[in-house]
Amino acid sequence: MICSSAETAPAVDRILVDDDLPDNYFLLQTVLESEGYLVEVADSGRVALESIASNPPDLVLLDVMMPEMSGFEVTRRLRQNPALPFIPILLVTGYSEKARSIKITEPYLDELTGKQVTRTHRLTDTELGLEGVAAFNRAEKAIASADWSKLPISPIDYIKQKIEDAGHSIGEITGRTHVLKYGSATELASGIVTYQTRERGTAQKKQVMDDFQNGRMDAVITNSTTGYSLHASRTVADQRQRVMYIVQPHLDVNQVEQSIGRSHRSGQVNPAIHPPDKLDEKGQPM
Repeated sequence: MICSSAETAPAVDRILVDDDLPDNYFLLQTVLESEGYLVEVADSGRVALESIASNPPDLVLLDVMMPEMSGFEVTRRLRQNPALPFIPILLVTGYSEKARSIKITEPYLDELTGKQVTRTHRLTDTELGLEGVAAFNRAEKAIASADWSKLPISPIDYIKQKIEDAGHSIGEITGRTHVLKYGSATELASGIVTYQTRERGTAQKKQVMDDFQNGRMDAVITNSTTGYSLHASRTVADQRQRVMYIVQPHLDVNQVEQSIGRSHRSGQVNPAIHPPDKLDEKGQPM
C-alpha cells in the first residue's frame, strides 16, 4: 500500500516514509507535513522501491526492521540502481519499541482476500508487569548511554569472524547473498573489511546441516524457521550438546517456536545412555 497526502501543498521537498507500522509512519507524516513537506508513505520495502523508481523523492526515511525486506536491503537496491539520482537516505529504527510488540492472529479471515487477519499489538505496562517494565526501562537506558561509534557494519559477519578467530568453525543458513569478510585481528579492530558474495540455496543449506550434524562444524547462524533441522537423533554422528542463542526473536511466537524446535540441542540422544536400535555395516547408528 502507498498513500499520498498534502496533495494541495505548495511545491516543497518531497519525502518518502517507509515503515510497516501505521502508527509510526502516521507520526512521521504528521510532523513532517506540519513543517511544510510533501509526504508519501509506503508500508513495505517493495512498495517503496516501486514508488521511488517511478517518482524519486528528495529524501527517504526508512525503517530498519520490516518484514520481507529490511531498510538495509532497500538501501542496497536503491544504491545499485543506476537509473536513479542520488537520494539521501535516513535509516530509522525503534528496536526497543518493537521489543514490546507482538503479532496477534485473529480467529477470522479477511472478507476480500480470504487470508487470516493479523495485527500488531504493543504490550502495555500492565501486560508487561513490573519486572517486564523494569527490564524494558533498563534496556532503553543502556541503549541511550551506549557508544555506538564502533558498531560493526555487519554484525553477523563480525560475530562469525570472532568465532573463527577463537578456533571454531561456523556456517550460515540465511538468505544473504552479500557479506563482509573481516580479516586479521588488526583489520578487525580498524574496521577493514572485504566485500564478498556467498552461496545460498538448498544445496548450500544441506551441506551446512550435514557438516554440523557430523562434527565438521561447531556452530550455525540462521534466520530461517523452516526447511532445516539441526537437532540430534540416534542417526546423527555428532551428539554434542550445543548452546542456542535467540538474538532477535520474531514478532510471531509460532516462528520462534519453530526455530527452537529445529535447532535445540540440549536434550539430544546420548549414545552412552541410549544406544542405537541397530548399527549399519560400518558400525554407525541407524
